[in-house]
Amino acid sequence: MYPILKFNQPLVLCSFSDQFAILEAIDMVITTTAVAFTLLGFGLGWFGWQFLRAFQKSSTGRTSSLLGIFLSISALQNLVLGLGVLFFVENNEALRIVMAITQFLLSAHAVLGIYVVYYIFFPNKSRFLTLTLVSVLGFAGFILTLAENPRPFITASNGIEWAMSSTLSSLMFAILWISIGSFTYIFFKLYQDSISKRVKSFALILFWAGVAGLGSTFVRFFLFQRNPSDLGRRILDTGMGLAGVIFLIALIVTTRKSRNKSPLKSS
Repeated sequence: MYPILKFNQPLVLCSFSDQFAILEAIDMVITTTAVAFTLLGFGLGWFGWQFLRAFQKSSTGRTSSLLGIFLSISALQNLVLGLGVLFFVENNEALRIVMAITQFLLSAHAVLGIYVVYYIFFPNKSRFLTLTLVSVLGFAGFILTLAENPRPFITASNGIEWAMSSTLSSLMFAILWISIGSFTYIFFKLYQDSISKRVKSFALILFWAGVAGLGSTFVRFFLFQRNPSDLGRRILDTGMGLAGVIFLIALIVTTRKSRNKSPLKSS
């Protein structure tokens, strides 16, 4: 393993001169982590947009808007992580900012996911306590990300190991499971409840992507958290990259099918 990053101070706001120095130090480094999360971000964004186009034909405006924001944050969070690692893996200050933005988006995604679950499927139940607990958890993860001194490095298999403390790693695991878990539940229920075949097909693919995300996260942050090898990290990168490729392939297939058939009647 080859350590390349040493964070010795908490994240602080950069001056304009520091920001220009960060931009001048951009050096693209291709790693499996960068490729995996960039693919996932683009694939999820494109596929999610097509899902929303189909969903909007039979849904209320607010529900579509919430799902649109939810999918956008999910895609953006993965893109920020993937592109941030791609361009700033050897830039300490910039990667700190990437980590902070990614953690903030992940926490926002988890909170919004819980809100969407209550809004669509349990509108008459109180959501205050659950949202408060998830918000506190996300805020704690964000603050700890800023305050800690993680030392990410490129592993022998050309991936990124973030080398987080056990506390931050546990928080990340919990927030990821809430975020991906709500994602999985939402699209499973939409698959069950929708009467549109096109919406069902999109929702089913998104559901299985969520299942794969839960499994990859469990392996990385639970089974292999303290394993000296980088097998867990490789499984996570492979799972995320494959999910992105599957999104793109599925979108191409469904688009071709829709062109060869007459448009479905709106439900």
